[in-house]
Amino acid sequence: MHEATLRKWHRTLGIGLAIFVIVQAGSGALLSAEQLLGGHGDHVEPAAGELPQEMEVEVTEGLHYGGGPVGAAYRLLLGLGLTGMAGSGSVIYWQARGRLRRARRP
Repeated sequence: MHEATLRKWHRTLGIGLAIFVIVQAGSGALLSAEQLLGGHGDHVEPAAGELPQEMEVEVTEGLHYGGGPVGAAYRLLLGLGLTGMAGSGSVIYWQARGRLRRARRP
């Protein structure tokens, strides 16, 4: 595949995946922070307009690994998309590196 075509696909896939990666990574980070901070601990009454801590965790867990079969398909496609991004980015890198090396040769 020509590098220009590969770059076009890489860019398009990256833009399409960005919001899903942000949601998945963000919810995972929140779950990890919750776990590192000791889980639910003592119950604290939420301030006006805030969700109870248990509900926040449920919403975050639902975003991160809920959704039943649809959620599983979503995570599978996201994983495959990220693998494709890593692979195509690596190919682009090695092609560009090869071009630079050839240009530096006397």
